[in-house]
Amino acid sequence: MLNILIIDDDPHVREALQAVLTHEGHHVFEAATASSGRPQLELKPTPCS
Repeated sequence: MLNILIIDDDPHVREALQAVLTHEGHHVFEAATASSGRPQLELKPTPCS
């Protein structure tokens, strides 16, 4: 299971990707712009492998 941040200005693309990735068991976060997604990226640590 991964934490995935989707950044896309098209809400339909974000919703479709979120639906597929959530169905696969991933935690999905979304933003319309890079500037609005950056705070989410900084708050959601990702594990190092």
